[in-house]
Amino acid sequence: MRSARLALRSTLILAPALVLVACGEQGEQAGQASEGGPDTAATAATPAATNPLLDPRSAAMNETAPAVYRARFATSKGDFVIEVHRDWAPRGADRFYNLVQGGFYDGARFFRVIEGFMAQFGLAGDPQVSAAWRSAPIADDSVAQSNRRGTISYAMAGPNT
Repeated sequence: MRSARLALRSTLILAPALVLVACGEQGEQAGQASEGGPDTAATAATPAATNPLLDPRSAAMNETAPAVYRARFATSKGDFVIEVHRDWAPRGADRFYNLVQGGFYDGARFFRVIEGFMAQFGLAGDPQVSAAWRSAPIADDSVAQSNRRGTISYAMAGPNT
């Protein structure tokens, strides 16, 4: 078993216009005060108010994903794009969409690679964010597609994890 040391940076590509939304930039913009509006630094009562990734139950982390979308991951070994079809796994697609949009995978690493079988990633680069999501399982989606080469899936120990 060989561990890959690739740092990830994710962006959403919202089809059909293929608009790139940099996850880190979007999060920073959301925390800025608007002209003439309240100072968000003064009104933020909790860390989750400034970083929605710290509250898996927040509305910002539970939006419905588009029917089809793409997420681009930039690594030190090159970029890859994941195309997601919500009808294949609605709960998984929604979760992935919100995590990418929130910047969950930015700075994350592939932590297990088994040549010819799989590459595993999914822990946030920020340990505080990983801890917040550790106890936020999602119910399993019905199987609509097989796990063939080139697909991704959520996997942990047991059902609904």
